[in-house]
Amino acid sequence: MDLSVLRPRLWMVLLVLFFPFFVICTHYFEALERTGTLGAIVADTFFQPTIVGYIVILWMLKKRKI
Repeated sequence: MDLSVLRPRLWMVLLVLFFPFFVICTHYFEALERTGTLGAIVADTFFQPTIVGYIVILWMLKKRKI
C-alpha cells in the first residue's frame, strides 16, 4: 500500500491553520496598536500584507501541488 496517498499536502494543512493564524495575528496587531503611535503605524501597515502573504503562499503551494 502506498502511504504517501494518506499524507495531506502542505497547502491543505496550512488551509486548516488559516483561522488560528488569523486570530493570533489579529490579537498581536491589536496589542501592538495599544503600545503607542509607532505601534499603531506598524500594526496598520503590516496586518493586511501578512494576511495577503499567507493566502499567496497557500495559492502557490496549491498551484505547484506541494
